[in-house]
Amino acid sequence: MSTEINSSISSQQQQVPAHTGEITTGSIDGYSTLDNCKPHANHQLTDSQSALDLIRSFQRDEAFTRVCEQETYAVVIHRKLDAQGYYRGEDYHPIPAALQSQVGALLRFVTFHACLSQSGLYFILAQKKDSPGAPPNSWNQSLAQALKEPPGQWLKIWSDSLAQRYQYELVQPQVEGTPEYPDFAEHLENALSPNIITGLDHPIIQQILGGRGAGNDMEEVY
Repeated sequence: MSTEINSSISSQQQQVPAHTGEITTGSIDGYSTLDNCKPHANHQLTDSQSALDLIRSFQRDEAFTRVCEQETYAVVIHRKLDAQGYYRGEDYHPIPAALQSQVGALLRFVTFHACLSQSGLYFILAQKKDSPGAPPNSWNQSLAQALKEPPGQWLKIWSDSLAQRYQYELVQPQVEGTPEYPDFAEHLENALSPNIITGLDHPIIQQILGGRGAGNDMEEVY
């Protein structure tokens, strides 16, 4: 990722009070780059994680391997539904440290992994961490277990709705040498930067809140 994106953000992170779960309104200037969207120091990340064309999910019959690169950002997740109300994927909206304490239960932490499919296609896998203070999630934990396999090990992962978890199997042989994703930093920046939320009056925030008000929880998934 660019030097600017990878630069330390400690000098820009502000001490903010712990959130109460309530959404407040307002906007903030000067926080429109990903370097400001690392998880705020006041929030503790958990080890349990879960996942879901640049950022995409794995396919049932597709073997892939993680590559060494990865980045974690604080985001708001927008769950996309079609006209019939069926799930059609997610968008990830990075949120600056100065706003992270103000978005309540909408705040999530996501690790974006560089991946390579066995057919030679690069993609970015979004792996969600458990929400701070939330109970362990079986989907998160099972995916975290699968992704402990080292870079270079081919995997097939699929969802098991009956067991409420992800299942996986190893595929041989392993990758020869060290797998690389040369443009990962640039691709991740291009995918996420347009989605940065700079104020709590952002349309995505309002759409999620509106969906919840109608009895449709649009951001919670696995």
